[in-house]
Amino acid sequence: EISCSLVGSEMCIRDRSDDMYSFEPVRNGSIGSDVVCLQLVLSLLHYTGADGKPLSIDGECGSNTVYAIKRFQSDMKAYGADIGASSPDGIFGEKCWNILTAR
Repeated sequence: EISCSLVGSEMCIRDRSDDMYSFEPVRNGSIGSDVVCLQLVLSLLHYTGADGKPLSIDGECGSNTVYAIKRFQSDMKAYGADIGASSPDGIFGEKCWNILTAR
């Protein structure tokens, strides 16, 4: 089980043992706690879905979550470099997670 929280302006993500948590890439069709955490954080950062509405925090990465991921990647110049992409690819991989969890 993981917990996500904002401490000041920093994101704090820990597992039950209080160690830093290692995230899996999130892409269209991903499900689970990593997706929930990502949806929560993107929502807190005011990213919306393609429909202009707040993201649903449902643990399922669908078209609205992918849209928000691409907007984040574009804003942060984090183009999914894990796989060599040179433009937003909609995959929230290591580079994107590192931006969110950097201290």
